[in-house]
Amino acid sequence: MRAVPVGVIAGALLCGCGMVGLWQPTREEVLQRILPSAVQIVVEQQEGRCVRMGSGVVLASRPPGQGAGCFILTSGHTVSGIVGQKQVHVVFGRAHGDDEKASATVVAYRDTPEADLALLRAEASRCEPASAGGRPLLGEAVWVIGFPWGRHMTLASGIVSQINLDDGVDGELAQLPQSG
Repeated sequence: MRAVPVGVIAGALLCGCGMVGLWQPTREEVLQRILPSAVQIVVEQQEGRCVRMGSGVVLASRPPGQGAGCFILTSGHTVSGIVGQKQVHVVFGRAHGDDEKASATVVAYRDTPEADLALLRAEASRCEPASAGGRPLLGEAVWVIGFPWGRHMTLASGIVSQINLDDGVDGELAQLPQSG
């Protein structure tokens, strides 16, 4: 019987299936990285009565003293029709129970069937932008954090089960006759 060199065993562990398990972050590490960028959007009447809530994610930040600190992406329908009539706030830190509520300004929004997005700007002391991930891979684990109907923070996990490879063309549009 021959002895297997230690180098061969180490090499086998660092290649193939063994490598995936060695380099993946834990669930706790992933959550600690993404939770700070998940925010709650609160729309209030001038007297402070809440009229609408939603979810948001911090996209970018500026250092203090260089204008507004945070840029937040949310749905357009959350802020549609409120500009100048109601106050918008962003609540940071909901996941840890140490809320920080900051006034926000609607920079731009669109509430149409084609696009339902809004960009907010807020001044806050702890603005942590989400880091962009790579292109999703089929079967890859994903996490979703949000405030469904603007209420309580919800965390869900799953896997990427479909990837659209048709260069962004809508399936229904792809079936229509092409002119030209």
